[in-house]
Amino acid sequence: MAKERTLAQVCLKWVLAAVALGLIAFFGFTFQVQERQLALVLRFGAPRSVVTQSGLHFRLPWPFEEVRHYDGRLRYQESGFLETLTRDKKNVVLQTWTTWQISDPLKFATAVGNDEQASKYLDDLTTNATNGVMGNYDLTALVSLDEGDLKIEKIEGDLFDQVADSAQRQYGVRVTAVKLRRVGFPSSNMASVLNQMSADRQKQVVRLAAEGERDASAIRGDADVQAATIRANAQEEAAAITAQSEKDVSAIYAAAHSKDPELFKFLTKLRVLEAAVNESTVLVLRTSQSPFDVLSANPLIGRKPLPQTPAKEKAVSTPNEPAAESNQ
Repeated sequence: MAKERTLAQVCLKWVLAAVALGLIAFFGFTFQVQERQLALVLRFGAPRSVVTQSGLHFRLPWPFEEVRHYDGRLRYQESGFLETLTRDKKNVVLQTWTTWQISDPLKFATAVGNDEQASKYLDDLTTNATNGVMGNYDLTALVSLDEGDLKIEKIEGDLFDQVADSAQRQYGVRVTAVKLRRVGFPSSNMASVLNQMSADRQKQVVRLAAEGERDASAIRGDADVQAATIRANAQEEAAAITAQSEKDVSAIYAAAHSKDPELFKFLTKLRVLEAAVNESTVLVLRTSQSPFDVLSANPLIGRKPLPQTPAKEKAVSTPNEPAAESNQ
């Protein structure tokens, strides 16, 4: 029994030793790269390979080979406040923000070394690019009431082109965005900025007033044309209606005259007399002349009686002449 127990203990020790050696060999000859992580394999301190794919990879154990891991995710950093000069010699204070990530671990390891140093180098690149780019633009490209003068997107595009090219070429860093975060002005430059804003506002007022006057003139012109057209159409229509009315009246008069000429003549005299005098009119005329003869005698004397309507005529007397008698 003692021998069997001793043999079991020895086997267990060998198993444990084999497991330990297997674990040591596994961790010594392999390394793991996480998602969004990069690795650089160094052999005796010299770069051997770059690993960008996540998963399990093989290597020689230390001290033959060493593995350095780098974070491949996007980083965000803000620059300090930089006072720079525009093309029209105006001082302006700018702050930018940048997003970047490591794209070449070998170049990053040899040129930069770590993230803190990379942030300093990128900040220097952004500062140099900002000074160079703003020298090509006036202050109105940053601050203006006229949208046509603003060129912020163009400025940001120029900044990105310069910073991204230099960062990739020198440090193995891929810059994904460079944007303006804040625009400020020194106190000595504030008065000129306000004056410029006031001038821009005045230009906008003048432009809007001119456009309003132009539109108003066009509207008034259209209204005049439409009014003239309406008046012409109305006059033409009124003339047509008047002509048709006169035609109809003439036809009515003609029909009445043809049916009873004497009655038509009598009514015509009455209309003329009614139009000639009123309540305050004083006339001294002979009643024997037309159309005032209707005041002295019945002009219907001698007319044939109307059928089925026998009329009784009475003499009409005037103050100046004796009444005339008529036979029924």
